[in-house]
Amino acid sequence: MSAAPPRWAERLLRRCLGHGVVAESILGDLREEHARRLRHGRRIADRWYRREAVGIAGRALAARVSGRRAIGAVDADGRPGWSGVGGTRALMGRGRGD
Repeated sequence: MSAAPPRWAERLLRRCLGHGVVAESILGDLREEHARRLRHGRRIADRWYRREAVGIAGRALAARVSGRRAIGAVDADGRPGWSGVGGTRALMGRGRGD
């Protein structure tokens, strides 16, 4: 059984998040969790990954449209982007009681 998440969902995330350090971290965490969920079945793991991917991509696009910095951007001080919206926890939907 392949541990790879659904390709279209991974491409969606890559397109919305870009190639920064934070984006790579998010993608890596999602891949690891997908691999763990495979023990409950491919359909369950894929459904979870698709739901997460669409949610994260939606929040990333909403932030981009509203003029916030792109994910993975780094300040002059070396701080990762999105620090003004709660960091990656907010982006992944876990910053406000999720």
